[in-house]
Amino acid sequence: MKKRLIVFGDMHLDWRATKVILDEARTLGIDTALTLGDEDHFVGGSERAYDALFGALRDYRDEKPERELICCVGDDTGGVRYIIDNYVGVDPSSRELIGSPVFRRGNIIAAHDGGEILKKYGRTISNPRRRKPLVIFHGHSHSMGVLPEYRWLPENEIVHTIPEGERTVQLEEGKVYWVNPGGWAYSDWGEDRKANFAIYDPENQIVVLRTKSFLGKEI
Repeated sequence: MKKRLIVFGDMHLDWRATKVILDEARTLGIDTALTLGDEDHFVGGSERAYDALFGALRDYRDEKPERELICCVGDDTGGVRYIIDNYVGVDPSSRELIGSPVFRRGNIIAAHDGGEILKKYGRTISNPRRRKPLVIFHGHSHSMGVLPEYRWLPENEIVHTIPEGERTVQLEEGKVYWVNPGGWAYSDWGEDRKANFAIYDPENQIVVLRTKSFLGKEI
């Protein structure tokens, strides 16, 4: 992976948070977006919300020919077929780009569930003979962070947002980094929401975890 990458997941039909993240990608000139699944809602959602969320993904991808949208499957990604048929327009047989539980390219591995990554690439991850850092993106727990190993954090350790807005992690050669960009989050007031995401800069080998606040009600 040579280009900067914006990574997010666990949106659960929060199309406004999705749009905030993709607008940030536009502002920063980032042309590759990776979603980690669970675009669907825990208990289902309206067709309008589906249209708004997947439409935001489609619009981001279609604005420039060099744009790339990579989608992984989550537990609540009931819209994967919906994405393929109506929005993304990728051949369903192209499993590397969409509909695949685990995605890999260069020193990047990504999936919704870190356990699935360990099942498929456990030996690769434990191999000490690597030059570049191995950057592993996963979601599911909604806990933002960068860890040296895959762990499901207890409730009192979950990080729902970055209070100061962002945190930058400098990556070191040969090391493994498990990066969880978090998911959408509400404040105690209900309408004040947080859009959480990560940015990977392969040229400078840094990962930035970022939280952006926005206001919005359900569609």
